[in-house]
Amino acid sequence: MKKLLALMLSISLIVILIPCTFVSVSAGEVSGADQIKNIIYLIPDGGGYPLYDFANLVKVAGGFNAEKYPYKTPTDTEPMSMRAQLAGSMTTKSASSAITDSAAAGTAMATGYKSVNGYVGIDKNSVPKANLVEAAESKGMATGIISTYHWSHATPATFTAHAPSRSDEYDIYQQVENRGLEVVLGVGYGMVSQYASIQNAIDNGYTVVETKDDLLNVQPGDKIWGNVADKSYPYDVYLEETQPTLAEMTSGAITALSGDPDGFFLMVEGGKVDTGGHSNDARTTTSEYLAFDAAFKVALDFAKDRNDTVIICAPDHDTGGLVIPENPETAVAEVMEGINPTSLSWASYSHTSSNVGVWAYVPEGVSLIEGLNPDLGDTQSTRDNYVIDNTEIAPWCAALMGADLDALTEELFVKVTNIGQYNSMTRKFTFNNGDKYVFANQDEYYKDGVKIPTNGRTAMRINNDFYVPAEMVDEDDWNYVTEVDMGDGITGKGTASDPFILDDAYDFMEFTGNMLSGNKYSGKYIRQTKDIDLTLFSDYKGVNDTAVFAGVYDGYGKKIIVNISSDQNVSVFPKITGTLMNAGTLGTITTTKSGGYATGLAYYVGSGGKIVNCYSNATVRGALVGGITSYNLGLVGNCSFCGTLQSSKHITVPIGMPKSGNDEYEFLECYYLDGVGNTGLVYGTALTEAQAKTILADKLNSNRKGAAKKLGYNSTMMSYWTNENGYPELYIPVPVIDSVTVSPQSAVVDKGDGVLLTATVVGQYNPSLEVTWSIEGEVAEGTTIASDGFLVIDENETASSFGVMAKSKQDGSMAAVATITVGENTLSEPDGTRARPYLIETAEDFKALSDAIIDGNDYQGIYFRQTKNIDLTSLEGYTGIGSDKSFAGFYDGAGHSINVNIASATDECLFPPLAGTIINLGVTGSVKNIAEAGSVCKSVSEGGRIVNCWSNARVEGANPGGIASTNYGSIASCFFFGTLTATSGKASDIAVRTENSVDRNNYYIGEEYVQSSHNSSVTNAQLKDEVKEGLNIGISTMAKATGLPESSLSAWHYADGILSFCIDNKMTVDRDLLAVSLSGNTSIGTVFAALYDADGALIDVKLYPASETVDVDFDNSAEGSYIKIMWWQGNLYPMCSAETIDS
Repeated sequence: MKKLLALMLSISLIVILIPCTFVSVSAGEVSGADQIKNIIYLIPDGGGYPLYDFANLVKVAGGFNAEKYPYKTPTDTEPMSMRAQLAGSMTTKSASSAITDSAAAGTAMATGYKSVNGYVGIDKNSVPKANLVEAAESKGMATGIISTYHWSHATPATFTAHAPSRSDEYDIYQQVENRGLEVVLGVGYGMVSQYASIQNAIDNGYTVVETKDDLLNVQPGDKIWGNVADKSYPYDVYLEETQPTLAEMTSGAITALSGDPDGFFLMVEGGKVDTGGHSNDARTTTSEYLAFDAAFKVALDFAKDRNDTVIICAPDHDTGGLVIPENPETAVAEVMEGINPTSLSWASYSHTSSNVGVWAYVPEGVSLIEGLNPDLGDTQSTRDNYVIDNTEIAPWCAALMGADLDALTEELFVKVTNIGQYNSMTRKFTFNNGDKYVFANQDEYYKDGVKIPTNGRTAMRINNDFYVPAEMVDEDDWNYVTEVDMGDGITGKGTASDPFILDDAYDFMEFTGNMLSGNKYSGKYIRQTKDIDLTLFSDYKGVNDTAVFAGVYDGYGKKIIVNISSDQNVSVFPKITGTLMNAGTLGTITTTKSGGYATGLAYYVGSGGKIVNCYSNATVRGALVGGITSYNLGLVGNCSFCGTLQSSKHITVPIGMPKSGNDEYEFLECYYLDGVGNTGLVYGTALTEAQAKTILADKLNSNRKGAAKKLGYNSTMMSYWTNENGYPELYIPVPVIDSVTVSPQSAVVDKGDGVLLTATVVGQYNPSLEVTWSIEGEVAEGTTIASDGFLVIDENETASSFGVMAKSKQDGSMAAVATITVGENTLSEPDGTRARPYLIETAEDFKALSDAIIDGNDYQGIYFRQTKNIDLTSLEGYTGIGSDKSFAGFYDGAGHSINVNIASATDECLFPPLAGTIINLGVTGSVKNIAEAGSVCKSVSEGGRIVNCWSNARVEGANPGGIASTNYGSIASCFFFGTLTATSGKASDIAVRTENSVDRNNYYIGEEYVQSSHNSSVTNAQLKDEVKEGLNIGISTMAKATGLPESSLSAWHYADGILSFCIDNKMTVDRDLLAVSLSGNTSIGTVFAALYDADGALIDVKLYPASETVDVDFDNSAEGSYIKIMWWQGNLYPMCSAETIDS
């Protein structure tokens, strides 16, 4: 949904409204804070008490066999250094669970705020919060992080970055790199080659250290970036000779950081203690805990030699739930030799909710966190009786620095979402005043073309909001007034019951950008709820071959329109390892890459991936081009390609093809236009253009249940197919009445002046239901719908209510009823949409339309509805419209006729060459010109349609046609019973030339000039029964053949020797017997009976086929209830008659 924002804010308001959920601890509340210069924060990830205790047993016993493991961290037989520093215990639950993950725990420990599992550096409401690294930097301190996992992993990320998911590694990586840390040590990771982070580190002034010797050469004040392993750091016992231990990394970091006169903050994580716990491997988790304890000793020794350094240490959680037996000696001995003992038991392979230890060192005169035991040492009393929460460490550390985390949050994260626009493809946020922009995760911005650094204070996007540090915003930004048309962002939770919703182009751009940034949406559900047009976004380049989609994308019957030109392999969707269903694409997709791939829907289908009930009608250009996809290693089912493939290497794949050496693929019931695929690369069934426009939608609809079964879904999850626009497209028929509009605006309903009102009920996805009433000026008791179909309103009333009903196009038993109140202020102007078409009520209205077409307006996509019979012969100078113009709109005669008298010296007709649609129109009078003539138009272009129309006009000219002279589109279910005079060439009762057209179920009286197997010559005697029945029965067939909603076609009836549209049917109701008698065309339509309770709530609906007599029966009526009976001709259009009675 789009929204129009009037943006005028005050900067003072923004500061005042920042929420605060805990009381900050100021420096004055921590005794001795003024003497503290350095803080070292150590975290043995997953290292709960059981793992710590067992590691201590192994150390005291002598540690790991040094001969087997020569490069491990050296150990002695003394207890672990941590034991003498235990200060208490800590709770670990997150805001979303009693069992936390490392991201939520790290966020609490780094910011002081509880968070949701998976969140990084943001609170439970997704608001970023200042962390301890940022606090230290705000005080001019040097900062560093160390981990035996990669430095964008959960725990180091929470001290350096802010993201809605720990898996957002690209965002985290960029924030870490631009944070301005003096030390980053540990492990590179698998995306290094993609993002070139090591080279970026060098460019940012870091010295890269990779070995023990590199660390030994570090000097105070050096800025170092450690990539001591490419992807995964070995467990300590498996280190190689040149690889530094965690203790050696800690020593090198302290050396580098200690050169800053303002002090430093260092976070050290033993990340793989947790890994050993997850695998229930006592060898590896003990190895890592002993290595961590050695790093703790390095920090402790440094602190004890000074009077300005504090040590705080705590695991983020316990992992595995190790249970140590009463006699652990055997297990200890086995671990020392590298054997994972079987005598140990574990509660879990995951985290537990157990409390964990807190270890500390503070110089004399400095107070510990309130609640911890100042008498340090590992006793059961200290473990049990001194317990804090994991949110209490961060504010204490900040207070030691002289920082306030809440105040810093306000300074670092100013939400500017509503004063600019974000482009998810370029990751660029542009302020509304246009003179300033910034890229996400960068510590610089541009104002008037000048780059301005912010020294480690980065801009970022969290979900749908954009945040910048305060120095990037000035008063002009808040006071700048503009109107910005922008999306409301992706909403929803990504679950099956609450999927992520994409309802505009901005959302789809964000979705695409997220995939290109590495988000696979694994296990997430996405639903597209509106057609999306991306052609206005010049920076939209589709997706390349690096992205993957592993979720469930439901296109929901909506289409995506693109105009892509890319120098990479390109498509709209990436590699599919999840499910893509009910989606369709239109437009153009081009790759300029030499040998490049371009596909109409998805790049390719990976193992286990599925593309079901989808289509592309796009033009695809490249070296190797695919209509739906390129390679299929999974399932492609019930799909259609009716676009164009243009290959520079003549390699075209209309649906997809298997990858060499892989036989785990399926192509089920897929179709494509004949001639677009190369021999040998074709999977699916080829159809001609005429078949694709007529029978293909029915074939695809018949396959829906099978497609749903393949996915394990109910068939209601599969969108329906229609060929209303020519080639098959998707839509969802749902009988939901969204809104009702009544026009014209000038109508006055409270006095009753005979003005014709048109109420349009717009179904959520089904075609419009259009019903016409006239307001009569007679007085009645209450408000009723009279038997003649007119709404009768008491002249003393200011409003009136009436019932309308919508029915699913696919399933007539699905119906919805709404009660509509029409009042003086509820009337709205027509706007040319299907819901509110422009009304043609007079000859002057039609001439105004003709004049606009002559002036060059082809009215593409604009809807018109004629409300009365019109006589154009009363207009002086009306001569029709010439063939140099075109009409591409939708004209519904609504069962009415136009009387013309056109005599032209050129080629004018009632309508110009038709690229749009004309339905339900009758033509009388005469059309005469010297060129090709037709009573409706000269010609029907490809894609144009004349359906359910009649003419008894006199047509004269070269090659005259009763309906049109030439048909390249569709003329169907039409009837001509006028006269033809050919001044030259040939004449035809329907059309002279019918090339590549749909020309069927048409009737005419008289000589057959042009043979057509689809058109029939008849006599006057046949009109009453055969022709009337043929045209009425053909409504359903022609609706399918031409793609028009069946409900839009008027029914036919015979009266007084004339065959015309059914617009005068009558219904009478015997109120006592509830018997309905129909007159007129009694075989057309449906009788609806709706039962309401006394309060107007719908109780029940029953549907009956129209016949001369219909008996209505409800067995669940109650006192005060009433029944509305309505007769709808055709398939709900228009209403013949209605009546309300008490039950």
